[in-house]
Amino acid sequence: MDYGSDRVLPVQPQERRRPGRMVSAGVTCRLGEVVDISATGMRIRHKGMGWFKTGVVVNLTLETPEARLPVSATIRWIKKVRAAVYEIGLEFLPLEPEQLDGLWELAFSANRFLSGTQLKYVRRPR
Repeated sequence: MDYGSDRVLPVQPQERRRPGRMVSAGVTCRLGEVVDISATGMRIRHKGMGWFKTGVVVNLTLETPEARLPVSATIRWIKKVRAAVYEIGLEFLPLEPEQLDGLWELAFSANRFLSGTQLKYVRRPR
């Protein structure tokens, strides 16, 4: 098939997230349940009214029964899942090395009681 030299073929989009992400069962914050988390951001499931908007910077404390970690993040996207349930994509503001270590410790501690089939860990960034 000849498309000619003046035509541009579509390029498949690639995964924009470079670090691996991990399901984070048991991690919560004031916006709701953390669905998954990576070194650059997280996805949260929020139940209730949607007061938030993209571009807003929020200060949050990620919590498990055993640990707490304060972070700041920018709301990058919002998706309505169903009535009064939203998924929110947040990008962390630059994290200090000790915050990044704390982030992974928090995610691992929240998941330590899950079986291998429930734990969806991709890879820890280096």
